[in-house]
Amino acid sequence: MSRLFLHPIIMITAITALSLLIFESLAVFGFTAGTARAVLTLIIIAGISAIYHFGGQEEGSLSNPKPTDPLSYTGQPQAKIYDNFEVAIAEGLQEAIFIINRQAIINYANQAASDLFPELALDRPLLSYVRDPDVSQLIMETLEGRISAPISIQRPGSIDRHLRISAAPVITYQNKSEIIERAVVIFTDVTEIERNNTVRADFLANASHELKTPIASMLGYIETLRGHAKNDPDAREMFLGIMQEQAERMQRLITDILSLRKIEQIEHITPTERADFGLAAKAALEAVHPIAKRRKVSVSLSGKKKNALVMGSQDELVQLCLNLIDNAVRMSPPKSKVSVKLERLKNWIPGDQFSQEPIIKDIPRRRIVTPPKTSQDFWRLSVRDSGPGFKPEHLPRLGERFYRIAGDRNSKEKGTGLGLAIVKHIVRWHRGGLYIESAEHHGTEFIIILPLVKDISSEE
Repeated sequence: MSRLFLHPIIMITAITALSLLIFESLAVFGFTAGTARAVLTLIIIAGISAIYHFGGQEEGSLSNPKPTDPLSYTGQPQAKIYDNFEVAIAEGLQEAIFIINRQAIINYANQAASDLFPELALDRPLLSYVRDPDVSQLIMETLEGRISAPISIQRPGSIDRHLRISAAPVITYQNKSEIIERAVVIFTDVTEIERNNTVRADFLANASHELKTPIASMLGYIETLRGHAKNDPDAREMFLGIMQEQAERMQRLITDILSLRKIEQIEHITPTERADFGLAAKAALEAVHPIAKRRKVSVSLSGKKKNALVMGSQDELVQLCLNLIDNAVRMSPPKSKVSVKLERLKNWIPGDQFSQEPIIKDIPRRRIVTPPKTSQDFWRLSVRDSGPGFKPEHLPRLGERFYRIAGDRNSKEKGTGLGLAIVKHIVRWHRGGLYIESAEHHGTEFIIILPLVKDISSEE
C-alpha cells in the first residue's frame, strides 16, 4: 500500500482535482460556499496526512534502518532519541533485546539489556557476555535461518538469575531472495517465576509431610483399637485421646494453610477499608487470656488501645496480633511476663522501630518485612516475651514456611510452622514492616509497624 504514496506530487495533484470535483458537486446540491470550502479543506488535510504517514513506512524498519537509527550506529547507543518506531518499542520492554549481525556482534541493545549486563558495550560478541554452549547453538541455528525452541540458563552472581532466551532471524529481501543479515535475541528474566515454583513445590512437600505424620499415627492407633486393645477400656481411652490430639494438629495445619493461601491471593491489592489496630490487639489479648492463666504467664497491654486506625482488615489484624501474642505466651516460662505495647511513631525512618530499651545491649536484630514508604507516621506494636530467645543463626530463617526450631516446645504444643509466615504476609498486605530482636536465654521482641491513617479520631 505504501508504494502508492512514493510520488507525493502526483498524489497532491490527484487530491486537488478530486477536491475541486467535490466542491462543484456540493454547489450543485445547494451547499453554501463556506460549507463547501470547509469540506474541501478537510479533504486536502487528510490527503497530505496520508502521504506523510504512509510515505515513510519503508524507511526506518529493522530491515532497512535510517542512517540515524541506533541499529546502524556502531558507537555508543543513542540514549533517549528514537527515529525508529520498532526501537522505541524495544526500549519500553522489560525484556533484554539484542540485535546481532552474522558474526554475532552486538549492533543494538536496549536499556533492559544494559541493566542485565552492566559491562555491556556495542560492537562486541554477544557470546562474550553469555558463555554457554546452548546459547551459542541457538544463535548459530538462528543465523542459519532455523527456528529453535527457547532455552533456559542460570547465570551465577550475587543473586543467581534464571534466564529464558529466544531468538529469531531478521529476514530481508534482495532480488526476491531471502537474506539473513541480523538476528534478534531476547533474554527474559524468569528468576521470580523459578523462585515461586520452588517455593510452591517446597510448600506442597512440607505440607504433605506434616499431614502424613498425624495420619499415619491415627491409622496405627485405629489398627491397635481394632486388635488386641479392642476390649481394654484404659488403652482405648488413652489411644482416643492421642487420636484427638493428632486430629486437632491436622485441623490447625489445614486452617493455617488456608489462611496463608487466602492472604497470598490478595497480598498485591492495596487495602481500602479502615481497621483499628488497638482493638485488634485488645481482642487478641482477651483470646489468649485462658491460655496465659493456665500457664501462669502475665500479659499486659499498654499505650493506645483504640482509634489506632490503619488501612486494612480488622479480622486479619486480629489474627496477626493473636499469632504473635499466643506464641509469646507459649514460649514464656511460668510466672513470667509478656508485654504488648502500641504507640505512634511520627515521621518514621528506618531504625526508629526498635525500642530505646532493648532486652540486652547489642542484641541481634533482623528486618523481615520493610514498609514501601518512609517519612510518615506509623503505629508500632511490640510483643516482648521472657522465653528462651533465638540463636543468631536462626534469625535469617524466621518467617519461612514450616520453619521450626528443634526443642523450642514440647510435642503437645508444637506449632504448624506457619504462624510467623502468616504474620509476615499480613504485614506485607497492610504495607507495613516486621522486625525482630532476640537473644538466647533473654527473650524475644517482635515489632510490627503499620501506616497510620490520617484521621482526627486517631490523633493522640
